[in-house]
Amino acid sequence: MKKSLSLLVAIAMVFSMFASVVSAAEPATTLEKYEFLKGKGVFEGTDGDKPALEENMTRAQFAKVLTKTKGLTEDAAAANVYTDLDGAGWAAGFIGAVTKAKIMDGTWDGIFSPSGEVTIEQLATTLVRALGIAQSDDEVKGVVSDWAKAHVAAALKGGFISEAADYTVPATRAQLVEAIYAAYNKVNVPAELNISDVKAVGAKKIEVSFNKAVEDTSKITLTLSRGANKVTLAEKDGLVWNDAKDKATFTTNVALIEGTYTVKLEAAEGVKLGSSTSKDVSVQAETIKSIKFKSTSDIIPIAKNVTIEFEALNQYGEQSTLPASRFNVLGSNSAVALSAANDKQRITLDTKTPSEGNSPQIGRGSYFSITIIAENGGVSANKNFQIGDTQTAGKVTLKELVLQNGKERLNAGDYAYITYEAYDQYGHPLTDLDTLKQYVQLYSTNPAALKVEFVRDETGDKVPDIRVEASNSFTVDSEITVNAVAIGTGSSSQLKINVASPKTPYEVSFGEFNGTVAIGDVDAKYLPLVVKDQYGATLSADDIVKAYNNTLFVYGASPSATVTLETSGPDKGKIKIQPNESGQKGTVTIHAQIPRSGKNAQTTISVQEKRYPNEIYVSSAMKDQLLYDAKSSLKLKFKDQYGEELKNSKFFTDYKVKTEVSTLSGSLSDIEASALANTVVTNIIDNLNDKEITFKSIKDANSRFNFTAQLLKVENGKEAQIDSVSVVFDTIKAEEAKNLTYEVKKYEKGLYALENNKGKTVTDAVYNKYVSKLPKVEVIAKNSGGKTVALPDNAVKAVSVSNSYVAGVDNADGFRVYGKNAGKVDVTVEFAPSFVGSYFETLKDVEVSNTAPYIESITASDTKAKKISGTTLNVKDLFGDIKVKDQYGVEFKNEDLFGDAGMFTVSFSASNIEGSGKVTDNKNGTITVEAGVTSFKLTAVTTSGKTVSVDLAR
Repeated sequence: MKKSLSLLVAIAMVFSMFASVVSAAEPATTLEKYEFLKGKGVFEGTDGDKPALEENMTRAQFAKVLTKTKGLTEDAAAANVYTDLDGAGWAAGFIGAVTKAKIMDGTWDGIFSPSGEVTIEQLATTLVRALGIAQSDDEVKGVVSDWAKAHVAAALKGGFISEAADYTVPATRAQLVEAIYAAYNKVNVPAELNISDVKAVGAKKIEVSFNKAVEDTSKITLTLSRGANKVTLAEKDGLVWNDAKDKATFTTNVALIEGTYTVKLEAAEGVKLGSSTSKDVSVQAETIKSIKFKSTSDIIPIAKNVTIEFEALNQYGEQSTLPASRFNVLGSNSAVALSAANDKQRITLDTKTPSEGNSPQIGRGSYFSITIIAENGGVSANKNFQIGDTQTAGKVTLKELVLQNGKERLNAGDYAYITYEAYDQYGHPLTDLDTLKQYVQLYSTNPAALKVEFVRDETGDKVPDIRVEASNSFTVDSEITVNAVAIGTGSSSQLKINVASPKTPYEVSFGEFNGTVAIGDVDAKYLPLVVKDQYGATLSADDIVKAYNNTLFVYGASPSATVTLETSGPDKGKIKIQPNESGQKGTVTIHAQIPRSGKNAQTTISVQEKRYPNEIYVSSAMKDQLLYDAKSSLKLKFKDQYGEELKNSKFFTDYKVKTEVSTLSGSLSDIEASALANTVVTNIIDNLNDKEITFKSIKDANSRFNFTAQLLKVENGKEAQIDSVSVVFDTIKAEEAKNLTYEVKKYEKGLYALENNKGKTVTDAVYNKYVSKLPKVEVIAKNSGGKTVALPDNAVKAVSVSNSYVAGVDNADGFRVYGKNAGKVDVTVEFAPSFVGSYFETLKDVEVSNTAPYIESITASDTKAKKISGTTLNVKDLFGDIKVKDQYGVEFKNEDLFGDAGMFTVSFSASNIEGSGKVTDNKNGTITVEAGVTSFKLTAVTTSGKTVSVDLAR
């Protein structure tokens, strides 16, 4: 009896033939790979030259493939050794040829089994052996013979076969094509790297395939763009490679919108790229294919907050990125208040409090149904619920400890949060703080050392948090267990938490010091202090402050400056060097000591002479030319003798700036200049630094002007020029307007389809406010030499759009284009740059997107540490101007962000609270700080999780 099919020899012969073939194409689909192999004479169609990829591959067909591959001559006589070829006469020549060449033989003596089929595991085993690939002990999911498991695992890992439910079944022609083609690419690795395929594989995911594995991914750069704009990727795992390094997946920050995206491949020197380094992919808008309720329970409790979760799947089979607020959610009884979350697929019901005008509230035993309809109306889900008992806790599961402020472990005196899952007695998510506190017993095995409690949302996920605080009393590392018990059901969960003893300073050194320290500086300079514990771990700023004057000492004495440790603010934990106003030029020696370990550090900082203005420069340039009735502005700033920007006016009483406008041609009467353009300015920082100096053309004339600003020092009644700066600009006649080139300023990030969401996720108030914040339509003008030209403020006379369904124009205060519905629109602007006529310019293909605005950035104008007093504080006094921008570039600030401002709400939370008491956000632009609080960090948080912080202390 002979062994079964000698595929090892057969496949080896196939590879030997492939080794001499170089492919110029990069097949992507199985059919394309089949055509490629067919073109090389390896495969042939069946029944009228059909690929028949879904059919199984028989031994007779495989004999033909091998004969064609090897270029053998058919030899029917050599097949006479087999007695079972009746009905397979068409293959006798091929079977004889491979038998004679000793590539294949029979399965038994005198038996070839021409209709026998090759199984997937046989094919996998043959490939692994033929290529000399190491077997794998990875788990194989699916039915597989014991003898083949290690080979199948290796074939899966190598990408020769795909996962299957059963590997003992016959292999199809398609699987054989994929396997042989993959093996061919292993044997014949192309010299050049190319992008072979790009496709959308999720609402936020685009997959890029390559013609071969990338040896070093750090040497190539992949970018994803849409038109001229680079696409923002997710902060975490924005670009991920597969194990084989032949595929990479982009994950975007927000859902992909309909349109064409481009992937571009670049490489460092030494990596050879082919011709396919850029590839487009057409992306369809996310479409909801199915909606289902997650809970299997048909009963909901009586409660103020009943959470119903659902799952909407998109065309990729994944949960859609659309929140509940993007669906039409309907309830069957108006007595039940219903709201849809704007960040999750979650619906919240109030089955306890009657709605206004509806009495009594819905009662136990009543029925209530919820209907969820997708935006396009094509997919919906409905579920009927019965009202049950008052909500209690059914099950609570503690998950993991989440540390704060970049900590690696929970130290004594620190706080952290425990993630958890809580469900009521009917299996619905339990998200009501009062109910959690009443029906869940939460405690630690050492309450004095580790405090644990449910608190209002402090992490921004809109559900109550479990907060733990470790006492400062720890002197050794300890393990404490936190317990959660659902009262009523007795269901419990435990989580062990390790608390580390306080970090103790052991080594100390100084960081790099940049900048200049000068006598009389109002703003101190800071020297970084690096403190490590006995394990080499670097102490945080909080740890350093706690150790200061206890186990760590810092001091320095000099007539030139005082030395202390900064205990709050952004420079917390650094050495503060404050020059003395009446000091003298010299040095200050700074010492840092740790008595416990005997370690110390010493450095010397030079204190330079007082700063004085040494340079004047243009910080914001004006336009090169001004048409009649147009104006433009510039700004000036100053640097000191050390090359640093001057911001404080102290000690500069003997300096002034003289500004003057003179003509190089024409007349001074041709322009109107602001007061700062022709004057002498003292107290130059307060009165001139970063102030607008404006010029306006008031006559129809071609003139040239020179603006000069001289920085002067006054000594003994005499003026000496220190520095000067000049700006030359022109006024041009109105008739020159016809020689200029114009363009409408682009909407680089597109527009939001605001009107489509009016009354849905956007209220009328938010709608009107958003429109008023949109940028005004602006026309940019340049002359033939590329110089910029200022146009009159009222140059724009009319604005129209090519499709009023996609966009509209608001002209209440200037002209603003706003989005209505997703699509593209052309914006045509009529403008009169002068009195000689009107012009028209069109901005093509402005993108209007349904992607809801989210806050992309938040900034504050003043984040320096501050001293506070009183209990009710205005956040504007603490942060200065708070500004946010969405992904479309629309900006909101201050009072527009407080209270109920829809998608642009900013809330405030306190952390690192010292003393006793709470800090409360009043949701109106103020916070309340209880009298016992001595210091804390206040953080402004947007709905998208962006933050900015300031340290405050009494």
